[in-house]
Amino acid sequence: MRGETFENRSPHPAFGAKIGRPDLPCVGFAGDGAFGISMNEMTACGRREWPNITMVIFRNFQWGAEKRNATLWYEDNFVGTELDAEVSYAKIAEACGVKGVQARTTDELTELLATACKDQAHGVTTLIGMILSQELGEPFRRDAMTAPVAVAGINASDMRPQQPARSKQNIGRGCEYSHHSRRLREAPRVRTRGR
Repeated sequence: MRGETFENRSPHPAFGAKIGRPDLPCVGFAGDGAFGISMNEMTACGRREWPNITMVIFRNFQWGAEKRNATLWYEDNFVGTELDAEVSYAKIAEACGVKGVQARTTDELTELLATACKDQAHGVTTLIGMILSQELGEPFRRDAMTAPVAVAGINASDMRPQQPARSKQNIGRGCEYSHHSRRLREAPRVRTRGR
């Protein structure tokens, strides 16, 4: 029998596989950027009643795919794709009640992965942070890529001040709600270009 392996940004598929086949080890893989979106799920991983899994997070400290696309299309320029190198996902895992470790070589990863799979049978969930280089690879499906589309600019005259959210608690209380709602009714409609 073989265990299950999943590549996803969160541990959910790994949990499902482990629930379906609790007798087999289950390993999930994700990049650090994508995993960062759902890192809060580590709090669930640490609960006693949840199945034990192993997650391997590839730590290159960047949104690699987005950074690569930006450097290809914008003359080696990029913005907003670097992740904080000081953040330790292994320490976050420990704070959430699961075992957190780091690997810096493939030999270390092999050893930690074997240990983590054995530990699953004894009720231990492990997150392995695999430290990688920041070398950018070729984009997936480069043949399907197209140049970014220029977005029409925003004109300041198209904007209007933000209004407070409607709230039943504010109705009839003499709050600014009635003042703002009156201003909203009296405000001229904003026209968009081309209409």
